[in-house]
Amino acid sequence: MKVQDIKRACNALLLQAFPDYRVYGNDSHDGYIRPAFFTELLPRAYARQSKCAVNAAYTYKITFLESTHDEDVCLGIVDTVMQDFGYLVKCGTEFLLTQEIDYDWIDSNHDVLQITIDFAPFTVIIPPDFSGVPLMKYLELAIYLKPGDFEIKTLIQLIKDGKIHFSLSPDGALDVETADQLQTHVDFTIDGDTTGHLKECATELLASFVTFTVDSEGHLIATVEDAQDRIAERFEVIVDRR
Repeated sequence: MKVQDIKRACNALLLQAFPDYRVYGNDSHDGYIRPAFFTELLPRAYARQSKCAVNAAYTYKITFLESTHDEDVCLGIVDTVMQDFGYLVKCGTEFLLTQEIDYDWIDSNHDVLQITIDFAPFTVIIPPDFSGVPLMKYLELAIYLKPGDFEIKTLIQLIKDGKIHFSLSPDGALDVETADQLQTHVDFTIDGDTTGHLKECATELLASFVTFTVDSEGHLIATVEDAQDRIAERFEVIVDRR
């Protein structure tokens, strides 16, 4: 939102409310016709928050010059301004939020009305200059999980998709007699887990909810049971010998 746009929007709203009066800026010194409004836009704050963002706030002042002073007319103007500027002022496609409206009597005789409108601070976005800067061609994204973030449903899906590869230690025989010992002999890897981080997250779930057994044909079966989520599934898994 530019300063020029704010001043034009405020002047346009003032003219809309008082079409019979002229509106001048502080560049008019002679030749103006009374009654008339003289308006100013003054900064209240302008603080840079980052390279591309600035917090700004402005005050719009309206000074009313009469042909003959009439307090009742002035107070009527105050009422209209408070009504029309009292909440929002549209500035292009954006809006200024009115924070406070006040008025005073100025000049040597204290008979000239001056209305002050303070707008709430807003953020000005300054587009960065990317001219001459090469565009990014590649983006690498890594997601790191804590052990407690790895869900049992994710584990089941990995098993279903064949993303987890199980292996047995040399003494982990595939027979029914040693089925109760299989839990300590089964190891696994996960596709794409180059750092071993996913394995670290999944190990606790495997130890807690997955039981390995051998069926009558000597196939290794992974049984996933979680009473809390009411999950009970069995998978035949392919095992490599280490």
